[in-house]
Amino acid sequence: MLGNSAMERDEREKSNLGQAHPVRVANAVLPGGRSFQRADAARRVAYTVSDAASPRRDNMSRPAMKRNISVERRAEIGQAKRARTRTDILKVAFDLLGREDGRATRIDDVCKAAHVSRGTFYNYFSSMDILFDELGFEISRDLNSNARTVMSEMHAGAERASAAVRYYLKRAREDSAWGWAVVNLSAPGPLFGTDTFRQATMSIADGIEAGEFYVSSVTIGRDLTLGTVLASMITMLRSDQPPDYPEMVARQILVGLGVKRDIIDRCIAMPLPDASGTSLTKIRTDSDVIKD
Repeated sequence: MLGNSAMERDEREKSNLGQAHPVRVANAVLPGGRSFQRADAARRVAYTVSDAASPRRDNMSRPAMKRNISVERRAEIGQAKRARTRTDILKVAFDLLGREDGRATRIDDVCKAAHVSRGTFYNYFSSMDILFDELGFEISRDLNSNARTVMSEMHAGAERASAAVRYYLKRAREDSAWGWAVVNLSAPGPLFGTDTFRQATMSIADGIEAGEFYVSSVTIGRDLTLGTVLASMITMLRSDQPPDYPEMVARQILVGLGVKRDIIDRCIAMPLPDASGTSLTKIRTDSDVIKD
C-alpha cells in the first residue's frame, strides 16, 4: 500500500509539471523548485528569440519616427521657453524702469525680480546697456511705426516734427510708466532710444532741405528738439500741466527751429490722428513663442 501510494504521488507531481498555474504572487514556487519569476523570464527570452527570427513588419519603423517627432517637439518647447524667459526679463526691467527712480536699476535688481540667476541673464543680454537698447526699441516700436505711417501723409519738415512731439508727450501723459521708462532709458543715451534718435535726425535734415527749418546744423536742431521733449516729459510726469501742454511745447520747438509763424499755426491746429502703441506690458511674442 505504501509503495503504491508513493508511486501514485509521483505520477501526480509529474502530471502537474505540464499544467499551467495562474500567478498569485510574484515569487510563487513552481513544481520542480523553480520560482515563477525565473520561469517567466525564461518565457520572455524565448519569445524575444522567436520574435527576432520572424520576418520584419512594416510598422517596426514607427517607433523611430515617433522619436524623431519627439526630438523636434522638445526643440520647439525649448525655443518657446527661451522666448518667454527673455520676455519676462524685459517686462521686469520695464516695471523697474517705469518709476521715477528707475534709472538706478542694476542687474541684481532685474535678476531678483525676474527670479533668474546672473548666468541666465547673461544668456539673453550681455550687459545692461544691451538690455536697455532692446527695451527701448520694444516699448516704442508700435508708437514709432504707427506714427510714421500717419506722418507719411504729412509734409516733411514742420508738420512731421510737430506731430512727433505731440505724439510722445501725449503718450507719456496717458501712460506714466511708459513715460518714466523712456526718460530713464534716455539717461545713458541716445535720447529716446536708437530708433527714435535716428528718426529725429532724419526729420531735422528733411526740414532743413525743405527750407522750413533755419538752424546752423542738423545736430543742433535734433538736440534742441529731443532735449526739449525729454525735459517737458519729465515736467508732465512730475506735475499736472494744461491739457494743451504738448501743443505749447511743439509750438516753441518750431519757433526754435526758425519755422515761420503761419506754418507753425497750421501745424499746431492740425488734428492728431490716432497712433496708439503698446507698452511692454502688452509686448507681442507671437512670432517668437511657439505655444505648447
